[in-house]
Amino acid sequence: MSNKADDVITTYCLGSCIGVTAFDPVAKVGGILHFQLPSRRADRRKSEAKPYMFADSGMVNMLKSLASMGADTKKLKNKLAGRASMLDQLDTYNIGKRNYAAIR
Repeated sequence: MSNKADDVITTYCLGSCIGVTAFDPVAKVGGILHFQLPSRRADRRKSEAKPYMFADSGMVNMLKSLASMGADTKKLKNKLAGRASMLDQLDTYNIGKRNYAAIR
């Protein structure tokens, strides 16, 4: 997250992960969430240590962080990327699809 005009925020290698960008054009505050799994219920202990790893806890934490930096969460412009079907040709786990459904 940042509220500095010169900062560049990036993420790489999304695969079945999803990257969510959020930007308040008035406050000039933005950030990226790069999450791996749809729900923190998959691993409660890990979600406490790494909340941004999950769509549900990661998005809540990102919104709180952006708001604490002056963003109006109702004015955020959001974009999504990712959701590939990685190494799961039979869609056994559907991680990419489940991630997308969770963040929508």
